[in-house]
Amino acid sequence: KDLIEWREWHRVLACRDILMDLTRSDIDCMQYRYWRHNGFLVRYAVGGLETDGPAVVLVHGFGASADQWHNQFEELSKDHKVYAVDLLGFGHAEKPAISYTQYFWEDQVKMFGKEVVREPYFVAGNSIGGYTALSAAAGTGREYVKGVVLLNSAGRMLSAEEYVSELEANGGTVKERMVGTADSAVEISEYKPIPNWLLAAGGKALF
Repeated sequence: KDLIEWREWHRVLACRDILMDLTRSDIDCMQYRYWRHNGFLVRYAVGGLETDGPAVVLVHGFGASADQWHNQFEELSKDHKVYAVDLLGFGHAEKPAISYTQYFWEDQVKMFGKEVVREPYFVAGNSIGGYTALSAAAGTGREYVKGVVLLNSAGRMLSAEEYVSELEANGGTVKERMVGTADSAVEISEYKPIPNWLLAAGGKALF
């Protein structure tokens, strides 16, 4: 009698989240709400006031959730309406037994902007959320997406066949072209890594 079907579990979890939300100490800063994308429940955080400035949509990285942006809400919400969405398969969003691709998450973010935000916005993403944000912005257009912020962004997810095809077209990997071991007419300057102290400082500022 204690067992429930997996789709029902996410609905129960959503109801619990909404009730628990009222007891959080930072409720004046942000609240959790739910929206459906293609029938699947998606949790998102929203905060801030209606202002003349564009809204901000935050897209988390791989293995994370909207909670990743918790510390950014207080500052950003002073001047913007702020949203942070759980990508399907992560956080408190549903985890359907489907094939997850960059196109799937791109469509989710585009529809989130269209159906939930419904006003011009900036979109920011971290890790795989960076590529998702960029793709969604390109697919949405400048009428609604006013800018993109990439934070330690990941690249595309390609199939093995697509990867081999691009290697052949580009004359090797970026590293191979940098060190001169690939047969390519494209010259790339030597890579100089960012100092660790700067990366550590940036990480502390963001998270």
